[in-house]
Amino acid sequence: MTKVSGNLVNELADILTPPRSRLETAFKSPCFPCNPIPFANGLADHIRTNGTDSIKSDSCKAILWILMAQAYGQVANIDLMREFDRLDKVIE
Repeated sequence: MTKVSGNLVNELADILTPPRSRLETAFKSPCFPCNPIPFANGLADHIRTNGTDSIKSDSCKAILWILMAQAYGQVANIDLMREFDRLDKVIE
């Protein structure tokens, strides 16, 4: 059995995850990202740097699309009001 070093895993993660300055380009990648942490952190950094109105920017919407696709599936069609009603019932 071949051992894989932690460094190799980290190096591969760095290759497969775009830098924070280009996270929004990941939705065009042939490999869909499975780790939401860089995208959530990148979105928070972008909003801290550019202000809360930047959530309406296309780059923030692209990052949000990735996070939503990770949560619901890449081809999900979400009715936000129906999902709000569902969440309102399950979250106290």
